[in-house]
Amino acid sequence: MTLHHELTKLLNRYNTEQASNTPDFLLAEFLIACLAAYNMAVQSRATWYGRMDVPGRGSVPFPGTPGSVSVKEHEQLTFDGVSEDDTQLPF
Repeated sequence: MTLHHELTKLLNRYNTEQASNTPDFLLAEFLIACLAAYNMAVQSRATWYGRMDVPGRGSVPFPGTPGSVSVKEHEQLTFDGVSEDDTQLPF
């Protein structure tokens, strides 16, 4: 099952569509789009500050900047297969 499907079921279970008269699947799409927008904002903020967010390590400076990790360490922190296409909405 996908996040979209699970959210749709959960929203339906709690009748959350009643206030806006919006179908559950559209509310699920909206919530997923909100998460994607938030993730892009966090990444943009980190880039603006010259930092990168690394799961489990928090915000660290880009390689080559004062206080940064080595290039080898950076490669170990970077997830293989993650690209700009991963910012696409998952539905």
